[in-house]
Amino acid sequence: LPIPKQDGSKHSPSDALKIPSKDIPGSDSSTPKPSSVPAVPIQKGDGGHSPSNQLPIPGKGTPSGP
Repeated sequence: LPIPKQDGSKHSPSDALKIPSKDIPGSDSSTPKPSSVPAVPIQKGDGGHSPSNQLPIPGKGTPSGP
């Protein structure tokens, strides 16, 4: 029971880790770039200031104003 359970657990994470591992390096330029590009420039660029100020402003201003 413990042998097959450990084997299954190791196989599951091994396959899941190996799958994303191959997808990451294969799509390294497509996955991390688009994920980091829109997340970095959006949050740090116009996104960071816009959503940061817009989120807290309307959230606090809406309930505080009315």
